Parts: sequence; C-alpha cells; structure tokens
Amino acid sequence: GGLYNDLETVTVWRYPVVAEIKAAMDAHGAVAALMSGSGPTVFGLFGGRDAADRCREALRRRWPAVYVAAPLAAAEK
Repeated sequence: GGLYNDLETVTVWRYPVVAEIKAAMDAHGAVAALMSGSGPTVFGLFGGRDAADRCREALRRRWPAVYVAAPLAAAEK
C-alpha cells in the first residue's frame, strides 16, 4: 500500500503491458509490484527467494527478460 509512482498512471495508458506485468506478478505471489521511475522496468517484492523464483519462471513464458535480484546485506556494500 505504501508504494506509489505518479508516472505509472500516464505510462499504463500508453503502454498497458506495464499493468499486465504488475497483475501477473501479483497473481504469482508478489507482495507488491510497481513501475520503477519512468519505466520501462517493473519490479515485484516477494516474501522470499522461492516465491520470486516461481514468479520469474511463470513470467518468462511471456516476457523473457525477467530476473531475480536481491538486496545487498549491509556487510556486502
């Protein structure tokens, strides 16, 4: 509920695939999904790596450029 991007509303009107990707992430376990900046990246937040991996495999059937990334721990920065 706390994630918001003002540009997403305008971008989705022109590129509805952004909303499709977000809906697919939600349907495959994302806690939240949002367009990053002014696009073209959409990211999802997941409760764990397994959930993110399952979503990646499901979404890659339609959109091949799907990746899983993890934040760096403080000691890794």
